Amino acid sequence: MECVLQSFACLCIFFTIEIISIIQNYILQQEVKILKRDFKPLMQFILYRLLSIFSTLIPKKRKMIIFLSLPHFSDNSRYLYERAKGLLGQYHFIWVVKDIKRFESLDDDSTTFVRHRSLEYLKFILRAKYVVHSVGMPYWKSRNQIGIQLWHGIPLKIIGKKEPVSKEIVGHKLVRTKSMKQTDYFISTSHLVSYILSSSFDIPIEKFISLGYPRCDALFSSEKKSKDVLSEMLSVDVGKYAKIVMYLPTFRNNEYYIKIINQALHSKKFREFIEENGVLFILKPHILDEELVKKYEIKNIKIIKNSDIMNRFLTIYDILPSVDILVTDYSSVYFDYLLLNRPIVFYPPDLEAYEKSRGFILTPYERWTPGDKASTVEELIAALKEAIDKPDKWKKEREWIRDIMFEYQDGESSERIVRYFWGDK
Repeated sequence: MECVLQSFACLCIFFTIEIISIIQNYILQQEVKILKRDFKPLMQFILYRLLSIFSTLIPKKRKMIIFLSLPHFSDNSRYLYERAKGLLGQYHFIWVVKDIKRFESLDDDSTTFVRHRSLEYLKFILRAKYVVHSVGMPYWKSRNQIGIQLWHGIPLKIIGKKEPVSKEIVGHKLVRTKSMKQTDYFISTSHLVSYILSSSFDIPIEKFISLGYPRCDALFSSEKKSKDVLSEMLSVDVGKYAKIVMYLPTFRNNEYYIKIINQALHSKKFREFIEENGVLFILKPHILDEELVKKYEIKNIKIIKNSDIMNRFLTIYDILPSVDILVTDYSSVYFDYLLLNRPIVFYPPDLEAYEKSRGFILTPYERWTPGDKASTVEELIAALKEAIDKPDKWKKEREWIRDIMFEYQDGESSERIVRYFWGDK
């Protein structure tokens, strides 16, 4: 035992020196200053990596899988968990969440919900053999654990190491880059997407497997069931509307975001158009922008917030089968929506500014966005009218992009992943 502790102490010292060296080199290369807010992520990273070394000495339980996602209990991780639970007997599933009381009703013999950064959480991260995440691999993952990265979308905009980040913000970018390298397997939807993500995160292409996104399985569920869910959520019979249109703008976190929304929602012409055409227009703001959006009470216009969905243990993918037309700008959700082959309208009034500040992986923007474009409310109205009257106008373009982005176009992605890693056990 003494020998093991000495070895562990040596490893800790070695690793601490290595981490400090990496940080120093990065600072010198980038010619940046470390701000106070940088120390927290850097210190957490160092502590978790030391925990990772210690964890390597502890045997892992082969039939224990720990799931993480952001928001908690959502996205690809949640859909994979639900299918794995149905297929795998005698496995123990661990879910890491912030508010454990919300999930008490879901606890059963096979699933345990643990509070993030609690002692129980520590116990399970030291024993689980598999770590499944849909954002970034946890820093504490050890060498004798298998990390499966499901990710959360096909990227249109620049992500990863190429993403523009202020030179003053050292901690978050450095930590995120290092944590992604903890990935053992990266789930993708096609060979093209694998290469895009591989180059974005500097992860070897050999780690990528094209099996499909679990969340996309929900797109193939019953349209009637989806409409029933939406009706209950909005307290209105959505079946009485001729068309359901959902607006899913990407994250911005600035005043222009509100300006874009207000231009449409407070436009008399726009409101008259959707009423005359029997359209139910639903806005679902990005979770990080929700506080910027007020609760509008306008006829034919509804707003869904993240809490409305999460409190029902659902995701936006449980609602999308009921949507006739998708309106978005740069959100990756439109790639998934291509599996339904329904009209998409792109509404990017800030396209030029966004391209300069963030940039795109896939260019030109017009080539990879199969739908009418609008930059004003008047153009948005015209684009929606085209989508209603001519739903097949962009059909060939939608199918072309769909076919190169999705190797599988069915509702079996979760099952493929379960059988690939765990078989029929």
